[in-house]
Amino acid sequence: MMFKKKSIEIKVSKETECLSIEKIRQAFNNIQEYSNWWPVPVRVVDPEKNYIQFAPVFFIKIGWEVTYESSVNAVHCEYINGPLRGYGNWTFEQKENKVIISYRIKVLGNNLFYHFLASTFIFKIKHIHDIKKIIRSIPQL
Repeated sequence: MMFKKKSIEIKVSKETECLSIEKIRQAFNNIQEYSNWWPVPVRVVDPEKNYIQFAPVFFIKIGWEVTYESSVNAVHCEYINGPLRGYGNWTFEQKENKVIISYRIKVLGNNLFYHFLASTFIFKIKHIHDIKKIIRSIPQL
């Protein structure tokens, strides 16, 4: 019997006091500087492909390939290594003198164990907490 996995989607949004999307975009566009402001260690594996690796939990490494979409104020992150496959999108929206920063993932676990783990409420709460921590760490805020 085949088990069909359903995509896991989580969206996190936070309103910031930042006056400019450009300042936020500058922080996200420079992967070489992530290690200076992200709340977890980040390693640039391949600067030409914008491939980074980080460990949100000490025994799990995630690999992202990062692409920038300046026309829509977005950063696209492809989950290419680690327990998840899929993508995440950072978006930045100007609202008067505030910027709303959002991150939305659509992923699958790369095996049944990780898929089950990523489907849990605990994973969702941890993911939301981690994303809000990244947003609070953006140096221009």
